[in-house]
Amino acid sequence: MSNCYEMKQEDLLCLLALQRAKGIGDVNAKKLIAAYGDAKNIFNENPRALHKDNPFKKPIQQVQVSANLKAAEEELHYISENKIETHYFLDKGYPEKLKHCVDAPILLFEK
Repeated sequence: MSNCYEMKQEDLLCLLALQRAKGIGDVNAKKLIAAYGDAKNIFNENPRALHKDNPFKKPIQQVQVSANLKAAEEELHYISENKIETHYFLDKGYPEKLKHCVDAPILLFEK
């Protein structure tokens, strides 16, 4: 999973949309990924089904805003067209020193 050609496009799309969600940030994105297993599961969650006291209810609603997904689709197209490598924070290829930073980005881009 060290670049966008190895990572499934759908997974990368969800990660890109997660990064764009208002008020989420890298720390909360990592908490959501830890709670749901991966970004795709966050998009499949029904926020209306969550109990009102669930701390993930509002963040999930923010992530699922359709504008985030549309912008992520455009970004994914740009990444693919320009052969930009992506590095996911759980990948082996992600810089080791950044893995220890709580607020390190969930995705890095390399050209």
